[in-house]
Amino acid sequence: MIRTELPSENGETQQLVFALTVEEAAKVARVSRSTIYLALRSGTLTARKAGRRTIICPSDLQRFIDGLPLFPGRASEGGE
Repeated sequence: MIRTELPSENGETQQLVFALTVEEAAKVARVSRSTIYLALRSGTLTARKAGRRTIICPSDLQRFIDGLPLFPGRASEGGE
């Protein structure tokens, strides 16, 4: 499960988030913004619009990551 907490500006406290911007989703998932936009265009990641802002629910980001192919090699449980 993806942790839906992001570090604050000073790095001390964390806050629970219910929606992520494209930039935040990329940071949380440890992928590039381009990867997020490609996934949105291909339909493998779902987003919503709030005015002009594109927002991604953490559960949608989790489904996207769960759907990524496993690294070839020795199989591991839970993708770890």
